[in-house]
Amino acid sequence: MFLGADQLRGPFRAIASNVAVITTDGDDGPHGCTGTAWAEDPHSPFIVTPLDRGGRTREYIARSGRFAASLLAAGQADIARQFARRGDRFAGVAYTFGPLELALIDGAVVGIECQLEASLEFGTYDLLVGRVESIRHSAGTPVLTFCDGTFGTHVPAERPDG
Repeated sequence: MFLGADQLRGPFRAIASNVAVITTDGDDGPHGCTGTAWAEDPHSPFIVTPLDRGGRTREYIARSGRFAASLLAAGQADIARQFARRGDRFAGVAYTFGPLELALIDGAVVGIECQLEASLEFGTYDLLVGRVESIRHSAGTPVLTFCDGTFGTHVPAERPDG
């Protein structure tokens, strides 16, 4: 049974996710877009990010074979909005290059550089699987989230130690 967009829209909007800027390099400099990225197991050095198959960032990742994900901090919603629009997405945004020479957004909670391992087609998106080559983490910094059409942050309901 196939469920349509009208049946899925509300429930899917209720799924909270992190907000990331996905970047790669091109002949004319860095390229990027707003997205999300996740990893499940620290024993498996891979992350996954879905990208619109028709997007330019996806084209550049296919050419370069690598990408970076900067998981934005709670105060970086403006950067998320900027990378979701057309135009010069990097204008006025502070970033540095990581060891693989990919753009990582300054102030992000996590910055990850990856080699593209696989690309899986699903609907109008590709799921990109990246092998983590470098990572930086700003422990204790609240992460930016997106849920039900709004930006927010995670508030722990309980601590792991009780």
